[in-house]
Amino acid sequence: MKKLLIFLIILSPTLFPRGGDCSLLSHPSQKVMAASIGNILPFLVHLEIERRNAYSNILATRFYPFPFSPSYLSRKLKELPPVSSGTGILIHPDGYILTNAFLVEGAKKIRCFLSDGTFYPAAPVGEDFSMDIAILKIQKDRHFLYFSQTDHPKISKGEWVFVISRYAAKNPAISKGIIVEVPQEVGALYQRFLLTNIPIGLTNSGGPLLNMKGDIIGLTDAFLSKIASIQGVGVSIPWDKATSISRQIIDKGWVIHGWLGMRVQDILFPKGKGYVQKVMAVDVAHGGPAYEAGVKPGDIILEYQKIPVLNSFQLKHLVMTSSVGETVTLKISRKGTLLSLHAILAPKGLPTFPTVERKVLGIVVTSPPPTSHKKGKGLRISWVDPNGPMGQAGFEAEDIIDEINGTSIRSREDLKKFLYEVKPGDSLLFHAIDHRTGRGGYVQIRLP
Repeated sequence: MKKLLIFLIILSPTLFPRGGDCSLLSHPSQKVMAASIGNILPFLVHLEIERRNAYSNILATRFYPFPFSPSYLSRKLKELPPVSSGTGILIHPDGYILTNAFLVEGAKKIRCFLSDGTFYPAAPVGEDFSMDIAILKIQKDRHFLYFSQTDHPKISKGEWVFVISRYAAKNPAISKGIIVEVPQEVGALYQRFLLTNIPIGLTNSGGPLLNMKGDIIGLTDAFLSKIASIQGVGVSIPWDKATSISRQIIDKGWVIHGWLGMRVQDILFPKGKGYVQKVMAVDVAHGGPAYEAGVKPGDIILEYQKIPVLNSFQLKHLVMTSSVGETVTLKISRKGTLLSLHAILAPKGLPTFPTVERKVLGIVVTSPPPTSHKKGKGLRISWVDPNGPMGQAGFEAEDIIDEINGTSIRSREDLKKFLYEVKPGDSLLFHAIDHRTGRGGYVQIRLP
């Protein structure tokens, strides 16, 4: 009998079997699965993305959740085919779709196929690259069925879950598995995500991770699942974080992240016969959260919210993914003395990614309020770099732009499409509405 038991253990699957083969656990009933799938299908969107040829510098200042160099990330994105597919979730009656940022980065054309058999073009509204989340908007004025979930169910290791993706002209694809790891506040960066034993590929990336009650508990992510240190598991962004970020993108066009107000860098210190890397505060903004907490230049940041700080990239990501107004604890070393300081995170007022309008024109734009002016719709300038092309031309925050070189500008996507085609030295003729007088006029600028 003992020999037989040993033999069975050797032949048994691993502790975390591949998705679709979890024979060690009790399978959920087909009836439960069918009900859960039926509840989510009307809100699933199949995405077809056509990309541009080049990805030059698209990740130069963006922070993905893992400490890899921009060149590594750019290389990984270049491996994506020129035309690929993915999944999205309708989360708003006006046609806003939640999906992964990497899926739609560099997209020239996006089409979305809905459960009712219709398909429409879609355009990016905004992205948050710290959590790999993007919001698209269907380019059609109609009411859409959308998924709404206000509560966030408890998640347990070992519970059954499944992912589902929609193909344009085929039945939905479903993969079943179990939760391998739940999000943790303390530990490595990847432990802030949901980990499953379900393989995540391009087609089901950006789709829902569901429990057996049909509740969405995560947003699947193929890009994060390919990270070398955690290969073999499927990574999903916790649903509460995804929905919080999506609300900000829909409302503002970007996400306001937490800000400590200090500049840090990696420093090597001698230890034994080698060196150990530490993170040092090299500059502290006067009046900022770190300054008010008592951080001084030269302090070594050892922990952030009890999480060991390994490098400056990790610390920046931890701060960015914390909530504005949250009180965070910093454990520091100052000339050999250990201190515990408390800082209240302030908002970082500008997008943390280099939007094309910010890079080319030196501005940040949002949709204007409905009553802002009477001469049609356009884009409101919410921030101007005084040294940028538009700042030098006299544009100010709250001005409205609605036309460039005879092309109507009605949305941020219109502006992005136009700016992707311009070159250094081009002359641009803007029709703008002055926020002080309400009068419209033309202003010409030349790109540097």
